[in-house]
Amino acid sequence: MAMNLALTIDKASPVPIYRQIVLEVTRQVQEGLLASGDALPSERELAESLGIARGTVARAYDELTRIHILESAAGRGSRVSARQDVVAPSRKDAARKTIHEAVSALLDLRFTPREIRTLFDLVLMEREARRRQLCIATIDCNPEALTIFHRQLGFLAGVLIRAVPLETARRPDAARQLAAFDLILTTSTHHEELIGRCPELKDRILRTVVSPSAQTVMDLASLRPSQRIGIVTESVRFDEIIRRTLADFAVAPARLASARLDDTAGLLALVKDRDVLIVPPNCPLIEQPGLAPALQAFTQRGGRIVPFAYQIERGSLLHVEERIRDLMARAPATEAGT
Repeated sequence: MAMNLALTIDKASPVPIYRQIVLEVTRQVQEGLLASGDALPSERELAESLGIARGTVARAYDELTRIHILESAAGRGSRVSARQDVVAPSRKDAARKTIHEAVSALLDLRFTPREIRTLFDLVLMEREARRRQLCIATIDCNPEALTIFHRQLGFLAGVLIRAVPLETARRPDAARQLAAFDLILTTSTHHEELIGRCPELKDRILRTVVSPSAQTVMDLASLRPSQRIGIVTESVRFDEIIRRTLADFAVAPARLASARLDDTAGLLALVKDRDVLIVPPNCPLIEQPGLAPALQAFTQRGGRIVPFAYQIERGSLLHVEERIRDLMARAPATEAGT
């Protein structure tokens, strides 16, 4: 049975109504108001309760399904997906749950606790014995995008990730330079170009789809029309990405001003003149020479810093992880002592 869904929609807001529904449902999942398996009202029921067109609700549900917040099944309507990761459990809790499930399955197969312990040890030893370090290249035109790969894949043991400048991939000897890598990750922007330049490596070149994180989308949606916005980036390309995303939230270009991270004078002007600063994750603003006093004054007068966090979309990330798993499984055994 579908539950009542209390949504706050502002029809006068410049943010499209379908996007407001997406943000509201995501927020309720994030805050635990909606749980995995909860059924949402039908498109018709929600449209009638909000006084909006059914097509608007359909578009919102489609978007929520695309980003795995909801799942749809014939005859069951739309429910909160068990695959959503807006509120992910800690890695340790998730690991403990997985181990408990595996142990229960082995006990059902009549293995003793001692046999299970030995099996775990043997499997771990086998994996370590055959593992070699995989080398992965990440290629994009801006350094901010490259940090995505390190942040989301850097925890994998046995994987060495190296950022390769796009200029290197455009050199005549690019195929020879990149041949040393087991996998080459890039964004959609440069995928076809890399295959065109290195056709012999096309099976190693993986396209990843990246997009703003759910938290970033919620932060951007909360911007007020009167606020003056400053954008701080390392590259012109990332500035363009932020501006294009802000356009989706009906933020006029006249409200925007930009500065590069290495431009102290430009940064000082932004901090003194703007109400909101949009910055890359872990942006070292405080480390910039002479900027600390201005930043303190900025926060004291109510200034807000919004990290613009990009992430590999769940489907792309799963595909990358599966490729890494397959490469590890096929890796030749490592000799003892090497």
